[in-house]
Amino acid sequence: MRHRTHLIGPFLCGSASWILANGTVSLIPLYAMERGASATGSGLVLSFDYLCLTLGTATGALLPRGFSHRRALVAVCGVLAAVVCLLVSRTSTLAAFAAASGAAWFLAGSVSTQATLLVGLAAPAEERGRALGTLGMSSGVGSIVGGLGAGWLAGRLGFSAAFQGIGAACVLMILGGLLAVEPQASGAVPAGTQGSVVAVREDRGRWTLPHLVAALGVGFLLLLGADFLISLANATAVLGRALLMRHQGFDKLAINTTQSMSGVVALTLPLMLGWLSDRIGRRWILAGSYLAVSVGLLVLAGAHAFWQFGTFACLIAFLSVTLGVGPAFVLDVVPRENAARAVSLFQSTYWAGNIAGTAVLGLAFQRVGTVAPVVCGALFPALGVLFLFLIKLREGVRPRQASPG
Repeated sequence: MRHRTHLIGPFLCGSASWILANGTVSLIPLYAMERGASATGSGLVLSFDYLCLTLGTATGALLPRGFSHRRALVAVCGVLAAVVCLLVSRTSTLAAFAAASGAAWFLAGSVSTQATLLVGLAAPAEERGRALGTLGMSSGVGSIVGGLGAGWLAGRLGFSAAFQGIGAACVLMILGGLLAVEPQASGAVPAGTQGSVVAVREDRGRWTLPHLVAALGVGFLLLLGADFLISLANATAVLGRALLMRHQGFDKLAINTTQSMSGVVALTLPLMLGWLSDRIGRRWILAGSYLAVSVGLLVLAGAHAFWQFGTFACLIAFLSVTLGVGPAFVLDVVPRENAARAVSLFQSTYWAGNIAGTAVLGLAFQRVGTVAPVVCGALFPALGVLFLFLIKLREGVRPRQASPG
């Protein structure tokens, strides 16, 4: 990216969002079960948090076209997130914990989407994969800091201390908002397209399928389908890891350590994948990453020793492809004037799949055990690959040829 300083603010925002999410995602089912919830109940609590995260990411699609106050929005969300995390630390009932943690995840989702848009709309097309891949590295930072930090605090000092620590990390959202740079407004109407764009603007309040097809294209809807399928795999990984490791006697720190192992791999993986996607095409990078996730889930299904869970954690890190290459592919598929809506829908679809996945999987784990649902979950990314190869790029969008330096 030509202006690397534009990445500093969004990177801090993304890191804080992932510290919040990754620091709590493996602890939430365990907290619920410690309070007497069944496997189904723990899955429903996590599903509620994913619902809040989905609604937070979807807020970007509801903002007016050409919205130019993303920096201020991020800073305000950071203040609220810090306050909510402190409230979570003071909850004493399961219902209050679910409500407060859901609010925190809503704010994290909103900040994450705005950070993606701040980078994606500013980056030139030939560098978009690398730029968003750099931002995607924030998920690795979040996994390491959130996973190890929250796991250690929860194990030594309890859940309240873990959320207090995460609340302190939300200050990074405020700082990131202050350091971010607003991109050029995406609502400008290109010459020769005045009529069609105005029609989409006037119809932006409608969310019918014909309207979405007209505004965003069939290719984008296929990409949403692939995104939904890979999100089901993520739900399988999150809930399956927590329940399988707990069933085999691993403690909270060990469970969150595997989350941090994913973070170590994901620390540089999005940048590498984004760089490659600028050269050989985003479709191929997404497809290869999807297949790596399928293999990882098969490893999880047969895991017994800690090193096997570690191998799974390294393979599942390829889910980070949805953070950098995924949004970059969205911007290759849809026109710029609809980019903010498309990216928001793409990210919210991913988390919507986690809602469906954790709710259904909680019931499946209780009824048929853990292994069979995890094996079935490995099929979803493979099906997503078929969706990817049905997508047509916008005319003129091609991978950049490799060049020296």
